[in-house]
Amino acid sequence: MWPMRCAAPCCSAPARPLEDAVHDVFVVAGAAVTRLDDVYGTESADLLAEYGGRRVLVGVKSANNRLPHSLPDKLLKQLNTWPHLTDTEPVDGGILVVNRQSKLPAARRDAELYTDRVFAEALTVPVIGSTCPFGW
Repeated sequence: MWPMRCAAPCCSAPARPLEDAVHDVFVVAGAAVTRLDDVYGTESADLLAEYGGRRVLVGVKSANNRLPHSLPDKLLKQLNTWPHLTDTEPVDGGILVVNRQSKLPAARRDAELYTDRVFAEALTVPVIGSTCPFGW
C-alpha cells in the first residue's frame, strides 16, 4: 500500500519546482524515487517511485484551469511504452499528480479535479491534486 491516499480523483507543462515537491513527498514517505528526465534526457516531469516492493510511474503535471480529459491517457501511453524501453524493470501502474489552480492559495483550490463525475469515476489510474498529500 502506498503511504499517500487521496479521496479526490486528479496538465501539462513540466515544472521542476512541482516535480521537486512531489519527489520530496515520496522520499519523506519512504519511497525510493528516480527522476526519469535525468535518466532518459526528457522533459516530461515523470518520476519512478518504489515502495514496499511496488514500482509506479508518477506523472507530474500542471494546469491553470480545467484539466483536459486526455491527461490520464498520456500516463496510460507511458505505461504501455515502458516495457519497450531497454534496461527497465516492470512497473505496477501509475499515478498522476496535478497542480491545478496555482494562482489560488492551496486551501482555496477546488477539491474535485474533474467536475464530470462519470469521467472521474471511470478513470483507470489515480489522479490526485498536488495539495492532497498535505491535507489542504
